[in-house]
Amino acid sequence: MKKVNFRDWTVEKVEDAFGLEQTFNHPLLKQLISFSYEVSEFEAKTLLEFQQNYEQFDGKDWNEVELASNFMSPLIVFSDMDNRKFGYFLERELSVTIGEYELVGKTD
Repeated sequence: MKKVNFRDWTVEKVEDAFGLEQTFNHPLLKQLISFSYEVSEFEAKTLLEFQQNYEQFDGKDWNEVELASNFMSPLIVFSDMDNRKFGYFLERELSVTIGEYELVGKTD
């Protein structure tokens, strides 16, 4: 078994190791991008506040931790993506075995 750290993978290495190829025409992709959602007035107001906070504090100059703390985490909590089906986590050790590879590392 080959033990490989997440940080050592490139797109090309992943494609080669697992026989993946990019596709632009797949039924599940079409279903995903055709999803429609009407935002409520509250959601629109809150998202605008996130945007204004990013712009006011010049978010393009935030480092990775500042971006996660000041923008991404509040957005994920607001969107209710952190639940039993989808977990939001940072800086956790993970490992998985896929075929002949043991993939290990810390999430980023």
